[in-house]
Amino acid sequence: MRIGIVDFKDTPHGDTLARAAWDAGLAPEAICWLAPSRELPAALREAPDLAALAVPVGLRGATPLSRVTRAWMKAFEDLQARGVPVFVSTRPGRPNLLASVATPIPDQAGTSASVGAVLAAIRAARMT
Repeated sequence: MRIGIVDFKDTPHGDTLARAAWDAGLAPEAICWLAPSRELPAALREAPDLAALAVPVGLRGATPLSRVTRAWMKAFEDLQARGVPVFVSTRPGRPNLLASVATPIPDQAGTSASVGAVLAAIRAARMT
């Protein structure tokens, strides 16, 4: 079982997400870190062994007309068509357009939306 996390591994935010995954019993080698960049759709196509994907980030400047936004959204739709669930963090007052094509994960008591997206991906991966 492997999950994908769209974020940078070696950052404070990435450390928080990794720690949450490890606390949930996921081994470090079971995480595929994917950079939140223009190349994300290609990286997702090259990672066919993912059981679930967590997207604990927003896409700065995302609009329905942006080519990058459309490419990311299409990549998420393609994953889901292959049976790979995609979880996107959302926050009150900060809409995340990416959540319109995935399962939105809001902030919850005691858990940020970012950590919630990772935990949701782990739960989904364990069910496969």
